Amino acid sequence: MELDIKGDVLSGGTLVRRQASRRALVEFGRFGERVASVRIRIAERRPPASPRYHCGVGVRVIDGQGSTGLVLSQGQDDDVMRAVEIAIARAGTKTGGEIARADEALRARRRWVVQPAAMAGGGVT
Repeated sequence: MELDIKGDVLSGGTLVRRQASRRALVEFGRFGERVASVRIRIAERRPPASPRYHCGVGVRVIDGQGSTGLVLSQGQDDDVMRAVEIAIARAGTKTGGEIARADEALRARRRWVVQPAAMAGGGVT
């Protein structure tokens, strides 16, 4: 899984980056190879508005056939780590749902395999 974290809030120190990285690895690591990349963007609103911090998360999900989909989420709060936590938790929930839907669609496609008429017992005579 590729992890990319950027934002103007990160220039002051690495604590926010480390905590966001750790939280993302825990949340998305459970999906294994099904998550190709996670992008986290953190911004402080100017002039300071309420909520003060905004975090956006984009997750590239790989379905059962190798195609990719994108899950987007965002979080806002006056505390930067709370905004990150909200966005990552929402993205994790959405990612789990996206993977479940992709798996179910793949199972459904496999159930509806077209069989030749002779094999299905409905051949033309």
